[in-house]
Amino acid sequence: MSSDEQRAVVRTALAPMFAEPRVASAQISQLVAGRRLDLLERRDDWYRVRGPDEYEGWLHRGYITAAPAVDTAPGSLDRASPNRVSLGCVTADSAGARRAMPLGALLAPEERVNSGQVIDVERQAIAFPTEAVAITH
Repeated sequence: MSSDEQRAVVRTALAPMFAEPRVASAQISQLVAGRRLDLLERRDDWYRVRGPDEYEGWLHRGYITAAPAVDTAPGSLDRASPNRVSLGCVTADSAGARRAMPLGALLAPEERVNSGQVIDVERQAIAFPTEAVAITH
């Protein structure tokens, strides 16, 4: 696999991740729209991928698209990346195609929100901290 093919982005609202490169395999996880992946191996129409959480599994090529040529870590954001995160919303693109976006999906810059809520990526860590803070009285 060439260096240009080592990264991809989830293009569908949800992408099932399988234990083996076949649909009849156990689904072991899911990835949401806009997340960057490392492509580790290819078998026919399947890729073994590593997601932003470092979890590995197999995705069919139909769920992913080539990542922009930017040297960033998996799961990180850059200027070419979406800047809004779904809190559960329905979007439409410029052609009017609608899609229901699950919690945590990254919206493409051209997507407009028809219903539901989104938050700016920069505010996500403030609104949803990942570190527990002890409250003392």
